[in-house]
Amino acid sequence: QVQESLRVVCPGWETSQTHAFDFIPFVTERVTRKLKLESMKEEFLRMMCAQLVPTYLDESHTRASFLCSFQKSFEAMVHVHVPSGFPEEKPSLIFQSVAELVDRQPITDYVLEYPYDSEWTVKEIAEQITRVISSQLPEFRNKVQSVASGG
Repeated sequence: QVQESLRVVCPGWETSQTHAFDFIPFVTERVTRKLKLESMKEEFLRMMCAQLVPTYLDESHTRASFLCSFQKSFEAMVHVHVPSGFPEEKPSLIFQSVAELVDRQPITDYVLEYPYDSEWTVKEIAEQITRVISSQLPEFRNKVQSVASGG
């Protein structure tokens, strides 16, 4: 079974109009590019796992969750979604409270805007995402404390 993330869309083969010497290089280039992008996603998440405490990593290398703490007094889950267009498209980050609930649901915050450059190396992207998480944790803690106290 082929993973959805590895599917490559190829043009149709038209008898007498499509030639193998045109078609095969096109397909080869598409498959090679797709495998390279998948490898980059896997490398990115592997680097994130080395820097943070992973709690979940899916097989398609599109989602991972990390348990993050701030000053040993506040913990949050950070869910990282790596889009199919990575690295041209930046990962999205979802912060969720661990201990504080409102109506039996965790408090959630989406971090979609942060400095990002698709020209960075995978290592630089992982380091940037880690910095964003570290800088956003205090703000998320303040939000959680405010919401949990009814403010």
